[in-house]
Amino acid sequence: MRTPRARWRLWHGAVGLALGAWLALLGLTGSLLVFYPALDAALNPALRWTPGDGCVQRWQPVLDALRAAEPQRAGPWRIELPEQGCGIVHARYLQPAESQGAHFRPLVLHLHPREHTVLARRFWGDSVMTWLYDLHYTLLLGGTGLCLVGGMGLVGLFMTGAGLRLWWPATPHQWRQAWRCKPGAVRQRRTWDRHRLAGLYSAPVMLVLALTGTVLAWPSWIEPLIGRVSPPMPLAMAHSVPRPGTMITLDQALAAAQAHFPQAQARWVDTPDGPEGSFRVRLQQPGEPSERFPKSFVRIDAWSGAVLAARDALDQPAGDALLAWMHPLHNGEAFGLVGRWVVLLCGGVWPWLAWSGWRRWRDRHAARRPVTR
Repeated sequence: MRTPRARWRLWHGAVGLALGAWLALLGLTGSLLVFYPALDAALNPALRWTPGDGCVQRWQPVLDALRAAEPQRAGPWRIELPEQGCGIVHARYLQPAESQGAHFRPLVLHLHPREHTVLARRFWGDSVMTWLYDLHYTLLLGGTGLCLVGGMGLVGLFMTGAGLRLWWPATPHQWRQAWRCKPGAVRQRRTWDRHRLAGLYSAPVMLVLALTGTVLAWPSWIEPLIGRVSPPMPLAMAHSVPRPGTMITLDQALAAAQAHFPQAQARWVDTPDGPEGSFRVRLQQPGEPSERFPKSFVRIDAWSGAVLAARDALDQPAGDALLAWMHPLHNGEAFGLVGRWVVLLCGGVWPWLAWSGWRRWRDRHAARRPVTR
């Protein structure tokens, strides 16, 4: 009869052999995505910004340039606002006709901040980094891939927990050696030591990455569960009231949102979807964990400039606050540049664990194989 430790070893090894390569793929792609906007710009010289390129002075000409570049697209644009307007402007048309039926494939335009010229035009998934993002997030399988990636997060939790259980010293005198490699060991022992120590020292981060990855991949399942304990505070779908004249400018909408949250920085703005649509401005307030995807929102009437609805990320239910931490924990930005580098390194540990675990399994089976002449 197998001992509990032997059963843990069997399960850990079997799951690792079956699914270790998938964990390695998710870990490696996740590492590459930690700095994906910077890498995307590095791979596309036209998207590199320098101080000589200047900053956006007014935002309405940016929207006008988008509409002039794509006159057949009458729907709303989602514009990412670089900090202080100093940077290449990225804008997404979320539902182009060419992407009908795709899980997520917006048209992305990149504009010069001062001249408002289109520097690049591409669909999401056509560039190296956005393709990697889809590979990491959905395995290029759309909604089915999301389900699989969420499941792999649970597998990562199990593998990390099982690895810690196998590492746990059986007797007090083994504790000292458990934290380091055995000096002068043979190659097989060195492989095992490096496998268990890599897993041990990266385990706290691995557990966080696996858990947050599952939450991000399964929002339609996880968020209702959290909502039962802490009801969410959604942003109301307020509509504008059309009136004679023209809509307010994008600059006026941003100014109205900024006045509502004076200490915040606007990060994204969605333009109205028709005469009754509203501007939706996404802002980061001091204290929010995510710089790029904060959770403070303001809806602005497209005709009067009045605030129709707002969501304050600093005054929200505990469940919403918890969910707001998932993405910045997953990519490390919650802890600044150091956090990002830690996530990058720990994501790269998964390929090593998969390879060294396979090598350990092969060594064990080679030792059991009878010698024949």
